[in-house]
Amino acid sequence: MEDFLFRTRSGHCEFFASAMTLMCRAVGVNARLATGYLAQEPDPAGGYLVRQCDAHAWCEVYTPSSDWRVFDPSPPRRRPGDGLLAGLRRLWDSVGFFWRTNVIGYGEADRRGLFGRLVEWFDWVGTSAVTFCVESVRSLWRLVAHGRVDRNLTRTAVAAALAVGGVVLAVASGKLLRRMRSARSRPGIRRGQVPAFYRRLLKLLQRRGIRQRPEQTAQEFLLEAAAKLGLPAGAVNDLAGLLYRIRWGGQAASAAELAGADQAVREFAGRIRPRRGPR
Repeated sequence: MEDFLFRTRSGHCEFFASAMTLMCRAVGVNARLATGYLAQEPDPAGGYLVRQCDAHAWCEVYTPSSDWRVFDPSPPRRRPGDGLLAGLRRLWDSVGFFWRTNVIGYGEADRRGLFGRLVEWFDWVGTSAVTFCVESVRSLWRLVAHGRVDRNLTRTAVAAALAVGGVVLAVASGKLLRRMRSARSRPGIRRGQVPAFYRRLLKLLQRRGIRQRPEQTAQEFLLEAAAKLGLPAGAVNDLAGLLYRIRWGGQAASAAELAGADQAVREFAGRIRPRRGPR
């Protein structure tokens, strides 16, 4: 400690904590050295990741008014990073710890503990079911004999209503999901949607500085753009007609029609070169 305090003045946490402990005792203050782990890295599961490198030493000082208090004289350590890589590393460490603890280290004591918990759970379920049946019978007898609705009967009715409502909701959700899946599997695009080929064509024209004016229809805009860029008017007019059918006519386009429209847009892109700005 003398060498640490008066010559080197550098070292790991045990040097700092030991030095503070001895200095406190030298002036009549009760102090003790404590060792353990300093957890600073949150675990995605809700706890903390503790590594061997987190081993730490500190000083505990006793005062009559506050009992033992922790004092850490060591310089502060750099906290673990909070970036994406640090988060992925913590997640990977948590998965590895779970695997080692619950799969590789699964032994006889764990099996007995699991079996005991299952027995306790089944016992609780059985006792609760018997109690529920007995109380339900008593509640029905009170209702029939005295016309009185008690709290247990009210809770049972509410639970039954919620269960029936849950079943109805699950059935309705299943039917809705099946309808949505069948609608997605149909060729074409639903009414009101902008086809992908038209969005790509708009981006292509915008790169050339050509934008649709508010007073123009889609067909007028495309034909004007075709005249400016020397594109075939017939092919452009066909794309406008397909757009009208899909977006406003409510008619589904076949996969072949959509593939043909995509091919036409690719051919237009080959003819059009982005306009270069001034050097």
